[in-house]
Amino acid sequence: MSELTLGLGLASDVLVLILVVEIGLILPQLVALFVRSRRREQREAAAAWFWDTRIPTLLQSLGDPKRRATWVAQARRDDPRVARDALLQFLVATSGSYRERLADVYRHLGLLELDLRDARSVWLSTRLRALRRLTLVASVAERDVVVQLRERSWTERVLVAQILGRIGRAEDVAARLHAWSSQTRLHEHTIRVVVASMSLSEFRRLLARWTEFNSPSVRRDLIALGAVRAPAVLEDLLPSIVTDAEVEVRIGACQALVHLPRAMASARLVQLCADPAWEVRAQAVKAVGRLEDTSMCDTLERALADSAFWVRQNAAGALARLGDLGRAALERAAERSQDRFARDAAVAELARMRVLAPAGRGEAAA
Repeated sequence: MSELTLGLGLASDVLVLILVVEIGLILPQLVALFVRSRRREQREAAAAWFWDTRIPTLLQSLGDPKRRATWVAQARRDDPRVARDALLQFLVATSGSYRERLADVYRHLGLLELDLRDARSVWLSTRLRALRRLTLVASVAERDVVVQLRERSWTERVLVAQILGRIGRAEDVAARLHAWSSQTRLHEHTIRVVVASMSLSEFRRLLARWTEFNSPSVRRDLIALGAVRAPAVLEDLLPSIVTDAEVEVRIGACQALVHLPRAMASARLVQLCADPAWEVRAQAVKAVGRLEDTSMCDTLERALADSAFWVRQNAAGALARLGDLGRAALERAAERSQDRFARDAAVAELARMRVLAPAGRGEAAA
């Protein structure tokens, strides 16, 4: 009996020890959860007070420098994170002089200095949040600091380039584009965002250096964007662009020509429709369709017999955009073409246009 009692006592001691260890592990987590919850409640209360009290007076004082300075002096006593979050909502939704005045308030509250400090943090999430804020509030005065920031990830590289596109020079953006390779649609979008942030004069300087970039896809995107933002500069570059050795660059020429005067674009597109690379021919006939140039109907009709599937499909789609003339060309190909691939492409497009009845499609394809 004494041995049994001793065993039960030992088991009881072990259970108590396990319980104490579990409490020791769980209790700090509960305390931390309670502290975070209290901090969140306090911050939400501070934010509600800031919106109810500070924001109305800020909006009334923006047009008056003296009243704005008084407001800044009062707001310095508030939680800077609350002020920052409130101002950012306005900065995102505004533009022009109104936004500049808000950015001036942001700087005078010392929030810009906090962002520059956070942009050098050891924590990636802190750096990214700071860089996103800097895309809105950084000015030319901060260029030298931004240029020196370390770019330890792709996202940081994009954000720094976007900031420098707005406040820096063409050389700053070019230095970053040298290391880029636009391999996906997502990468294309980032280049467009960076370029869109540049002033027109700096973008023209960047476009003039298009041959310096190692990545053909980056050059392609610059060319396509150049047709929209700086068509006069691009017109001078066209002879070398349409004959460039890189397929991606010639694809960029096809995309760019849609935005240039029709007379100039049509002559270049005739050349590109005969390009040795099927990817270029496919984009060229697609561009012809977007121009809706009926003078190129014969070129498109010949492209229906191209050896590449996508060239034939794009040519058929382009003819469908040329009205009655294009429809007639499709019907001729569907009924009389000696090339089976041309017939198939024409029949498929006419079927999509609901021109041929099912029986007609079968006869045409036979």
